[in-house]
Amino acid sequence: MMPKESFLSILRMKDTDYIPVFPRDLTLGLDAYGTTFDIFLRDLTPEFSARCVLKLQEQCGHDVT
Repeated sequence: MMPKESFLSILRMKDTDYIPVFPRDLTLGLDAYGTTFDIFLRDLTPEFSARCVLKLQEQCGHDVT
């Protein structure tokens, strides 16, 4: 099953081969990116937030396609 199919199966309350995980805590992304919360607050931009989230997904092996 492709990632999108797994995600849609979960939404439809159907069986899937694995349960997709979507961490929503941005502080995990800050750790993965190697920065701190005070730097995040100073440099808060959508681009910086996205880089932090993408770095966490890369480290966790998430399929982001």
